[in-house]
Amino acid sequence: DISWHGFAVKNPDWSPTSNSIALLITGEYNDDKDIFIIFHADMVSHTFELPKAPSGNPWRLIIDTAKAPGEDIIPEEDAPVFNEESYFTRKLSTVVFVA
Repeated sequence: DISWHGFAVKNPDWSPTSNSIALLITGEYNDDKDIFIIFHADMVSHTFELPKAPSGNPWRLIIDTAKAPGEDIIPEEDAPVFNEESYFTRKLSTVVFVA
């Protein structure tokens, strides 16, 4: 139910110098939601490609720890649909999408 990614889909960087990883938790096997999480512990911001949600549902951005308090966590029902194919992730942040 989990696949690993890096800046590019299906291309995780497992090297000892990498400070970023992303993972997709697939909900299709247990009738749950798809979740895509980016852990970006680098001192430089970077763009991450987003995989297609296995469910076919659109992604919704619900957490971005680089945003200001009050804007960093959005309830799923209030989160707008995110139609882009990538996301610019700020340094030292975690980002969560749900579909």
